[in-house]
Amino acid sequence: MKKSVVALIATLVALSACGPSQSPEQRAEIRENKAKNAAIWKMRDTVAMNGKTYEIAVAPDRTFAFVSPARSDFAYSPVEVEAVARAQTGCKATFGAGILAYLGGYSEAADLRPIQAKVSGFNYWRADLSC
Repeated sequence: MKKSVVALIATLVALSACGPSQSPEQRAEIRENKAKNAAIWKMRDTVAMNGKTYEIAVAPDRTFAFVSPARSDFAYSPVEVEAVARAQTGCKATFGAGILAYLGGYSEAADLRPIQAKVSGFNYWRADLSC
């Protein structure tokens, strides 16, 4: 049993070392996108909807919006994120489930508050816009 565990760990370490690494160009592009997103988020507005207060920032090209509750004391769902983006832009909004869909943690009724609270620096959810 002990040999199996050691062999498994050694295999995982070896495989992780063989994984794709990012080129300097890819790392620069990631940093640039993070900086652009941060600049967009700095331009956010505060809006009220159904008795809840949200913050929203819309990309200059109106292809997506970032939405987050203005306070952390209420539950909210992907449907509400879409509704806020739709109300503020007049565009069709689709919640960007991202990693939630991949991990199987996504549903339209999911309470996003505890998910967002678990990750430091996770400021907003993305809604893709079709205008």
